[in-house]
Amino acid sequence: MNPHVQKVLVFSVVFAFLCVASAPSAFAEDSEPIYWMDSDVDFNSVEWVMTGTTVPVSVEISKINELSSSHMIAIHYQTDGHVLHVHSVYIPSMESSNVIEVQGEVYIKWSTTKVDIELEVLLCTDDPCDMSKPIEERFEAEPHSNQILSIDSNIPNVVQLQGLEKLPAEPPRFTFDYDDSNGQAEDGFWSISVTSNQMDLPIQGMNMCINWVNSQGEYEQEIWNLANNTVYGFNPTNSESRVTFYDVLDVVNGDAVATFGTGDTLYIRSQDDAGLALEGVGMSLVYDYSSLNSGAILGIWGEGCSYDWDDDGVSGLDAFPFDASEQTDSDDDGVGDNTDAFPDDPNETVDSDSDG
Repeated sequence: MNPHVQKVLVFSVVFAFLCVASAPSAFAEDSEPIYWMDSDVDFNSVEWVMTGTTVPVSVEISKINELSSSHMIAIHYQTDGHVLHVHSVYIPSMESSNVIEVQGEVYIKWSTTKVDIELEVLLCTDDPCDMSKPIEERFEAEPHSNQILSIDSNIPNVVQLQGLEKLPAEPPRFTFDYDDSNGQAEDGFWSISVTSNQMDLPIQGMNMCINWVNSQGEYEQEIWNLANNTVYGFNPTNSESRVTFYDVLDVVNGDAVATFGTGDTLYIRSQDDAGLALEGVGMSLVYDYSSLNSGAILGIWGEGCSYDWDDDGVSGLDAFPFDASEQTDSDDDGVGDNTDAFPDDPNETVDSDSDG
């Protein structure tokens, strides 16, 4: 999929101008619109997501008429296909020359077919607005006016998933390009791009393991699954997540299956939550299907990241990190000591007649 394809929004604009007799002004009696939302809504470069993803969305607001009454602006963001609450943003009244961008969020699921964004001009019960009052007491019962954008195309799409699968005896090889050129910048990050691979892998089996030493000298570790709905489809410019992932997709008849393969890019923030540079960083990119004794460490950066993938109580020294029944291979013949009839002889593994 070409990530630079221009988006064309199909929308309808509905105005409902409600007269409020108790709030006189030069224009209020005509119920003219005070503000205007630009129809070019921005989903911040988010195009494909997991179902159940919260996506940032921005809309530009400009002032087109004056209103002398004390008021505020409410922007409500909503999608269909779920019962979650509307996301609302409240902003002060604007100066005449201002054009501002208001960012909210919408919840995207398989069943989502449209995004509605509503602008309401809310008349305050006090002049100026008493910000200490709760929302339900701060404003008149009816808004002065409102505008609704209803967008039903080019909204973020939901990817399909393929089932996890066992790896072949010889795990597929991947090559990567590691770029740390942005690591020292404010809000810096490292990127890891797949330059070649022998086999695309199901995205929900992919995990980025990161460990580092924090400013107090303490060891920290995080595991990020690439199918997580705060990771997949995002990048450092539109998400605060430690790890984000951009998937190069083949879109067929409007559908796309999420896999890990050539062209895909991971982004890892190089600073902790306090904005301090991560020290002593080790990272490992892992395909984990340990429930069926399958998996592989596909890439290691720094000292790597040691984790007990098969939950057998052994991590860094585990010769079989995805097989809970095996931990050591004394003769290095690829067969674990618990299975190897001759654990110290690399030329023998099976004793069919039990003669030793």
